[in-house]
Amino acid sequence: MPLFGPKQSKEGKRRMEHKMTLAKSSPEPSYDLSDCELTEVPSGIYALCKVLQKEVLLLHSNLLSSLKGGGILKDLCALRVLDLHQNRLSSLPDDIGELATLQVLNLENNKLTSLPEAVSRLQALQTLNCRENRLTDVHSAIGNMKSLRTLDLSRNRVSVLPKQLCRIKTLESLLVDVKQMVYPPAELCEGGTAEIMKALCAASGEEYTPPSHHLLPVLDAGTRSEVTPPQTDKHLLIQQEYDKSLQESFLNYEKLKEQKRREHLELEAQLQAGHQEQMVMFSQASQARQNVITVMAQEQDKMDGELTDLQNRKEQEKQRLVQSLQSGMEFIFARHCLRTF
Repeated sequence: MPLFGPKQSKEGKRRMEHKMTLAKSSPEPSYDLSDCELTEVPSGIYALCKVLQKEVLLLHSNLLSSLKGGGILKDLCALRVLDLHQNRLSSLPDDIGELATLQVLNLENNKLTSLPEAVSRLQALQTLNCRENRLTDVHSAIGNMKSLRTLDLSRNRVSVLPKQLCRIKTLESLLVDVKQMVYPPAELCEGGTAEIMKALCAASGEEYTPPSHHLLPVLDAGTRSEVTPPQTDKHLLIQQEYDKSLQESFLNYEKLKEQKRREHLELEAQLQAGHQEQMVMFSQASQARQNVITVMAQEQDKMDGELTDLQNRKEQEKQRLVQSLQSGMEFIFARHCLRTF
């Protein structure tokens, strides 16, 4: 971390502490630390996710430059969703491959220049969002990801796709920047995911079949040649159930994001209301102080006026007394003079 890098504000720290308290007390399967101005993952968070059996970790909209600080990534062994979008990540640690149950990895809007080969070990991963980074190529090992269904490489610097990508038979959506593509060529990429995969399969000498025709690795692929129509129907039913489960998983994730967004807005409103209340109290206190000062000033002016009046009266009384004495002395002197003559 840079010596003089960004720091978490008091408001960000207060928001983080509030969210950590919510995560510990809530039965929800998510641990939300999004939008807390985090410059590093708080200590012990990964272990807490394991202890609290959290399946979703939201760290998006922060200032993270790495995943260090949170503990051992392997503690996130039960995690299904890891949302890191809108941070400052320039690389991922090799132990990211330890997240064996991870299904959604959102890396959108970071500073990644490459993906480690360890990402290919995420065999349960179904959605990999790398949109808006600084990727220049894709490691050929990505072809080992047997469950990947969505891969977003758009708004990067990727112009060449590895042929090994055709090994991902479950890939349904592949997003690239068509205009900058060299291989497969741009005009072919305009045809969408199916055309790209067909071209990669042809270049690798493999037959292309739509993702919907492929059974999941959990099914017994060794008996496919002996599958009878009833068994085929059974496998298709399992496939449909899986698709339904996957769709529900994404819907739940989106609902959770929306819920957290509303909670964030509510928290912001509470913080804003608290801030406004403090400002009102401060204004009232300032006004009360000003009123006291005004009253004291008025009392002081009044006292000064009364003192001045008293001094004036004393001065006038003194002058009258002096004049009276002078008049008495003149009378006595005059009388004495008369007697003398």
